[in-house]
Amino acid sequence: MDILAHLAATAWKREYRRPPDEQARAIRAAFTARLWEQLEPLSLTERACAWLEARGLRPALAHALGFRDWRPVMTWLKQALEPLSPPERVATGLFFEGGSLWWPLSKSHACRSEYCRPELASTDDMPERARGLCAPVWDGALAHPLGWLWQLYEPVSKSRYDNCMRYLARGQPTLLGICTGASGLPAASAHPMRIVCEEPIEWLSLVQAAAGRAAVMGILRSWTFWNEDWTPHLAGAERVAIALPEREGYAERVFAALEKSADARFGPGWAEAHLQRRTLEGEDACNALLQRGELAGLVDELLDP
Repeated sequence: MDILAHLAATAWKREYRRPPDEQARAIRAAFTARLWEQLEPLSLTERACAWLEARGLRPALAHALGFRDWRPVMTWLKQALEPLSPPERVATGLFFEGGSLWWPLSKSHACRSEYCRPELASTDDMPERARGLCAPVWDGALAHPLGWLWQLYEPVSKSRYDNCMRYLARGQPTLLGICTGASGLPAASAHPMRIVCEEPIEWLSLVQAAAGRAAVMGILRSWTFWNEDWTPHLAGAERVAIALPEREGYAERVFAALEKSADARFGPGWAEAHLQRRTLEGEDACNALLQRGELAGLVDELLDP
């Protein structure tokens, strides 16, 4: 490819630049509100229900917590993104800077060239390998999700993080919810018992098994181990149990970061008096226990240590 052709082929990529943070957040909040207006009234698809039931999860509970299959709204999404400028598209979180599209939304995954312009799939031509169930990520200041995780129905690799992809937007919230089963919104809970876990399927499994006996707080894995924004949601708890996979010392680092944050916010000694840890074997330990009928027993142990 000669230099002129190269410049022509890549000029469009330079248009995809993220706006300043405050402006980007406002664009994303407005767009995700419109998206949620489309998604909220939808029932779960048959594919979503079958995928959940195969893992021992109740579709009605997943639906109540905001889980949705995006396939029915893909044509609407394509039309809603079309009039947006490249910077606005990046701000929505569905495009990378440089113009790459969030992988699950692409019409074709065959072209890997940097010169390929991404094309959004529609409801009718969405690739089967990209289909999945989306878990909402909430911001306490908004009544709609501000981010999403896309859990593929069919794995594309052995990595759970390849098969459960995060929304692209910088500054995405990291709280799946804190609830007893009625709502995924991260509102303050009056429940005296809190259980903290990671990732959407683990969270959904624990919410189902706890059956209202505890408020289950779902978080996303963070490079800081524990985010300061999560700590206020522990206020008023008599006991907080942390149920995480070990991952070569990872659970211990999360617990240490939580202890430091909780004592700083609630006073010295709070963590020692209120926190208990439970390390689990395997990445999807809670869901595996649920499928074996043993997760309710784990919740019993956490409630009455």
